[in-house]
Amino acid sequence: MGLSQEQLKHCLNAAIAAAYQAGARVMKHYGTAVDVGSKGGLFIAGDVVTVADREAQDAVFGVLRGFDDSIGMLSEEEEPAAAKSRFEKECFWCIDPLDGTLPFLERTNGFAISIGLVSKEGEPLMGVVYAPAFSDLYCAIQGGPALKNGQPLRIGEPKGTFHLSTSANDAVTPERNRMLNFVMEGLAKLDPKRKMNPVLHAGAVVKACWIIENPPAAYITFPRPEGGVSVWDCAATACIVKAAGGWVSDFFGNPLELNRRESTYMHHRGLVYASNETVARTAIERYAEWQKTKES
Repeated sequence: MGLSQEQLKHCLNAAIAAAYQAGARVMKHYGTAVDVGSKGGLFIAGDVVTVADREAQDAVFGVLRGFDDSIGMLSEEEEPAAAKSRFEKECFWCIDPLDGTLPFLERTNGFAISIGLVSKEGEPLMGVVYAPAFSDLYCAIQGGPALKNGQPLRIGEPKGTFHLSTSANDAVTPERNRMLNFVMEGLAKLDPKRKMNPVLHAGAVVKACWIIENPPAAYITFPRPEGGVSVWDCAATACIVKAAGGWVSDFFGNPLELNRRESTYMHHRGLVYASNETVARTAIERYAEWQKTKES
């Protein structure tokens, strides 16, 4: 049985309290010399971990553990064996206590605490994102409006430049760089008079939220077999961006798989967050065209 709107609002209030407490812990370390550890991952953006990550997780757990025993738990900094509750409970908290650890270390502000609530079937039910360097809190529940700092948030009319966010790893190898440029060319043709403004220096969570406020905009990451963005990077923003009127899918136009058993990684089918359907469809179609040219 799904959660009622009142139950979702109750969960939302708890997640907001947890996010604010985690943000305070993170900002205590912002701009200071912190020890940097490694998770043993392939890509540096998702491999680094600091005391701020761990303290932020402690703060979130302090609020949400025991909040409701019928809700499971999945967190980036938790041991993998502890995550099995996401397959056993009707829904689960999906937590990234500090997304964008590299921007945090580089002092470029594009980091956030992300707390989502996801059904066992992988449907985003609620999302809270707190970007403490900006004191901005984004949130939404399924069926309700998106809010920023308590005020309604909707994607508005196009502004000046085309705001394009992607992963730095999607531009590293010559092949992926050519693929990115091919997709960008298609997006640029939507309005040739608009300048394209690439955004790289932020974590996945902040990049997704920024498309709401900077239309026309997209945040795209191409499919790759391993590494990259994980479910805790997407659980909250999938709910928030949809509630704000945006598009969220994989690079084949399908809903994101937010609770697949095979892995917590989301890069297997790529990500498309967009300010409208035209932008999303253009990116998806250009990617498909690129794949056809490789096959021929």
